[in-house]
Amino acid sequence: MEMYLGVKKTSLILYVVLGKGWGEKKPWKRALVQIGLDMLSMKGTEDLVTKKVDEEYMYWWTDEGETIFSLVDTSTLSMKSEVAGIVVRDKNGKVVPSPPPMEQHHLGFRFFRYSQVSEDLFGAYRNMYLAFEHLLSSKHPKGKELEVQWLSRALNLVSDELNLDSIANASEKNSVEFIIDEVYRNARLPLFHAKNGKLFFTPANELADEEATLNSLALLSQIVTKMASKWFRTRRMGSWFNEKIFEEQYPKMFENAIGGFSASSVNCVEWSEIGLDHDVFTSGKEFPLSYDCNLHGKKQPNLKGRIKLNPALNTKIKTVTIRNDESLLIGGAVDSLLELDGIEWFEHTCLLKTYQGGQPRSLFHR
Repeated sequence: MEMYLGVKKTSLILYVVLGKGWGEKKPWKRALVQIGLDMLSMKGTEDLVTKKVDEEYMYWWTDEGETIFSLVDTSTLSMKSEVAGIVVRDKNGKVVPSPPPMEQHHLGFRFFRYSQVSEDLFGAYRNMYLAFEHLLSSKHPKGKELEVQWLSRALNLVSDELNLDSIANASEKNSVEFIIDEVYRNARLPLFHAKNGKLFFTPANELADEEATLNSLALLSQIVTKMASKWFRTRRMGSWFNEKIFEEQYPKMFENAIGGFSASSVNCVEWSEIGLDHDVFTSGKEFPLSYDCNLHGKKQPNLKGRIKLNPALNTKIKTVTIRNDESLLIGGAVDSLLELDGIEWFEHTCLLKTYQGGQPRSLFHR
């Protein structure tokens, strides 16, 4: 099997050509692309990173003499609610002003902020761990002991104050040991070290490494925000939604989608102001969609559809939308107009992701 890697600097699009044996049922490993980019960087050709490589991409293959072009993108639904305020009144109904909390700054907050603005998951975790380490050591400094011994001692001392049992939610082991396993052994060590022959996480290599890091980051973020609230009266105002319950509503949300997907060559600049009489709808080619909660054997809610094209015509696609009889549900546009000359089938997969708007960051582009 062969792979050819190329980069168009004008469009900043990475393209890969795979030899025989690759196809829809044998997905290429994204690590192959990273190897090519490593070589370009070491040779001084170009220093590049991929973004949204698992969320936005195109690929095409030939099956029984027909060419299928597949477009994959992601629709992110952000969920956030305003935090209700509490008003205290005296017996006469007069509002009793509440003094503002005496918030304190801690240098560990700097690492937290850099974690939130990072585009890279591994970088975000490293900064969040440094925030955790700095906050914990300011309360219980490390002595002449091993790192893991200090973590165990310090976390046991603050366990009740921070209510670590509720944060860890560990059923089979002590909550402190669970936290040490999750944030230290399973994430901190493989992210801060890269010794040959030892376990370490390589950027943009294995999805399993990223999933483990993301799970550990969620736990670590809860601990850091609890530390800031308890010890420095700096409380993060936000809300939380049960994503599982929200995802259960996906099938109902799209069951009334008119015509399923609609692909059009018309561009749209401002989706929030679009009406159902817009050219993006009236000129679109509709094709049915189906919902599935899994993709390639893993949990990933998605919508998928396919339409037969006339290869003799110059089919052009710029936007793909989903609407019901009242409004637009999902709208997306590719950066450049797709001209599908000689293509028999167009396939579109829309990945569905939810984002807790009031919680520390959980989505990263690379």
